[in-house]
Amino acid sequence: MCQDMYDIVRSLQPSAVVLSPSGVGSPNGPADEVRAFFSNGGKGYADAVAFHGYPPCCSTPYPPEDILNILAPCLEP
Repeated sequence: MCQDMYDIVRSLQPSAVVLSPSGVGSPNGPADEVRAFFSNGGKGYADAVAFHGYPPCCSTPYPPEDILNILAPCLEP
């Protein structure tokens, strides 16, 4: 389904940027969901990675700059 969508979008608008599904609710964080998408055949059907950078819940301050660390495990080989 992702391949079909990607091919259709890119045929209609070659400059379109197709995003991956956004990781949000995995028990181990969004990196697990994004990694699962790519390892289950999504590689090649997204031009950029989408994710919702919700910080860990609320007991301590969470600087906005640290949100990017949530997705860092996805970038590991």
